[in-house]
Amino acid sequence: MTATPLLSVENLTVMIGDAAVVDQVSFAVGRSQVVAIVGESGCGKSMTAFALMDLLPAAARRTDGRIDLAGQQLHELDEAGMQKLRGKDMSIIFQEPVAALDPLMTVGAQLVEAIQAHQDLDKQAALFHAQKLLETVGITDAQLRLKQYPFELSGGMCQRVMIAGALAGQPSLLIADEPTTALDVTIQAQILELIKQRRAEIGASVILITHDMGVVADMADRVLVMYAGRIVEEADALDLFARPRHPYTEALLKSVPRLDDVPGTRLPVIEGAVPRPGSHKAGCRFASRCPMAIERCLKEEPGLLPVESSGRRSACWRRDEVGAS
Repeated sequence: MTATPLLSVENLTVMIGDAAVVDQVSFAVGRSQVVAIVGESGCGKSMTAFALMDLLPAAARRTDGRIDLAGQQLHELDEAGMQKLRGKDMSIIFQEPVAALDPLMTVGAQLVEAIQAHQDLDKQAALFHAQKLLETVGITDAQLRLKQYPFELSGGMCQRVMIAGALAGQPSLLIADEPTTALDVTIQAQILELIKQRRAEIGASVILITHDMGVVADMADRVLVMYAGRIVEEADALDLFARPRHPYTEALLKSVPRLDDVPGTRLPVIEGAVPRPGSHKAGCRFASRCPMAIERCLKEEPGLLPVESSGRRSACWRRDEVGAS
């Protein structure tokens, strides 16, 4: 990436107690670029997003890392400084919109609050802007919806409200944390198309957090594969799908159903589970589940090192052998 990135993250580390749930994570997001962060549950994807927004749960703390957003050093800001940025320069679509929305406030009141936090508008003007936002994200009867509470809306509609709120300040960076979880496939497609449209219209960059490799193939320019708190592979999306360079990535791709699969064919599964934070002792964190593991993998943890193509990295001792067949 030759141009100055919109977001640059260096050595981000998040601890819960003595365990690192995000461990020395570094990456960049270009302007108007979609970067997907993928991996199983418990790999540190959402915690990375919360750390960027400085919205970590009470038990977690950021112990290391530099975060630069368009020249602003986020790691140096206090809560008041971050409040000025949230919604205006960076926003997040949470994984569970019904839980994220306030059940005691109408949709209109919540959107007006978000709008007035970053724009000098009176209540009536902000309410009109809120109605336009709901219409923009495809909600019909917007005037009625503004008067309703979140529990009166469907899951898909709540997700659209969340997106409207996240886009209210026209942020340059949008973080979408599993934005299609628990939605039916029709609504999923609509939500993803909406994110694409808004990216095109306002030139926003997007961090897309998901476990769905199909969504990644449809949306992402670049992919970060996380495992046990660390990035184990980074590549342009086309390169990653053409030939993964880490056994974990390869296993994730093989577990995706294909249209040409013979009916009744069992999908490959990744045996075992992601290790609990802090339980890792030595060697590669994926070694106990990896079909390619050798003795070195059990003793030495590989660094995230370059592969032949520009900007591609893999944390595997056998990266040149992965996906060769």
